[in-house]
Amino acid sequence: MKKLILNVSCIDASYNDTPDHFIIELNAQQIEHIKKLSSIVKEQEALSIRTLDFSGEYFSSLTLDSFNGSHVVEDLTETAIEKSNDDSGLVEMPCLVVSENEFEFTCIPKHCGDSEACRTDSVAIKELDTHSTYCAVTL
Repeated sequence: MKKLILNVSCIDASYNDTPDHFIIELNAQQIEHIKKLSSIVKEQEALSIRTLDFSGEYFSSLTLDSFNGSHVVEDLTETAIEKSNDDSGLVEMPCLVVSENEFEFTCIPKHCGDSEACRTDSVAIKELDTHSTYCAVTL
């Protein structure tokens, strides 16, 4: 398992009704899938491959702010995943976007269009080979 805790940013910086963070726990099958997509991108000389991906949870800063436990990443992950249910339904069209050397997750906030699309921090493919939690969020 590989845990990722990522920031989310919106294409339209003035639009503020978007999720702020994303958490996912990748299993071995998902990791291999991302690596395979990366190799296909390289073989086909494509920019990226985008697939629908409903794994992971988007949540707002309010959810993160309500976390009152220790600032241990594993504790934060468990608590945020539990609390993300409060933010369920925030997004539509959740996708995994894989390029040759990195991947990210994208979505569109509910009731919005492409101009308010959101994306997570990019993660290097080589990061999938480590077993430690990858946390881009400042605690």
